[in-house]
Amino acid sequence: MENPMSANDLSRRQFIQTAAATACACALCGALPALADEKVPTTPLDAGKLADYASDGVYDQFAKSRHILIVRHENRIYAPTAVCTHKHCVVRAKDQIIICPCHNSRYDVDGVPTRGPAKKPLIRYSIQIQDGHIIIDPTQTFDQSKWSEPRAFIAF
Repeated sequence: MENPMSANDLSRRQFIQTAAATACACALCGALPALADEKVPTTPLDAGKLADYASDGVYDQFAKSRHILIVRHENRIYAPTAVCTHKHCVVRAKDQIIICPCHNSRYDVDGVPTRGPAKKPLIRYSIQIQDGHIIIDPTQTFDQSKWSEPRAFIAF
């Protein structure tokens, strides 16, 4: 005797397709907070005057709002991204190092990873002095091979 399927029964193929789609949706939901938080800065930032950065160190007052750090180190000021190269979490400054709170990656003041899981250095944004103010242009970026280019830092 045949067992006719009712309209509410799923075939094996339909069940597998539905299960796969549900698994993909669940996986994507876990990534949504990180994706929603990720803001790629697109407009110039007036970071204040040179005197606002009187001592060497990592300044993270723009990390959450603009995803930009400011570093003063060895007579230079530069502006690395505040987004970890591992899973794109916003990093913070602590005791002259840069730390990712998500997976505990650490970067030195230059933005080079010193402890994983991050493996790539932080990119830097174009930075210059205009009318006595530090202006950061996040639309122009420099990877580590270009950190010595004139617009990748301010020398003083």
